[in-house]
Amino acid sequence: MAKEGPGESHLKGFFRLFPDDATAETWFVAHRWADSIHCPRCGGTNVQTGAKHATMPYRCRKSKLMGCGKFFSVKIGTFIEASNLGYQDWLFALFLVATNLKSVSSMKLHRDISVTQRTAWHMAHRIRKALSSGDGNLF
Repeated sequence: MAKEGPGESHLKGFFRLFPDDATAETWFVAHRWADSIHCPRCGGTNVQTGAKHATMPYRCRKSKLMGCGKFFSVKIGTFIEASNLGYQDWLFALFLVATNLKSVSSMKLHRDISVTQRTAWHMAHRIRKALSSGDGNLF
């Protein structure tokens, strides 16, 4: 039986926990909104889930006269906002940055996540900025 390199078993465990984008999105939702889903723009708690929008599955039900009623996703207002990458890619990058002793280079992210080096650099930069915000809240 071939020996695994350092960290190989952790990677297998990661992909067992998060096999696709849907499970990774569920993790982000659970950690961002522990109590209940609320609008990141107005803070309204009357939220429609399963909205018929390709990338924004939630809709604030606060009346448009009050200034909201917009579609949103878990990405809005976080370090992954305005990103076309999937939740699994972001969660894997977050895992790699957080679990390495000396962080991780953009070249390693580029190879592990199969994105361009420029994209990997931006991902690492956003993750480091979110982790170093100092308030203890990733989102």
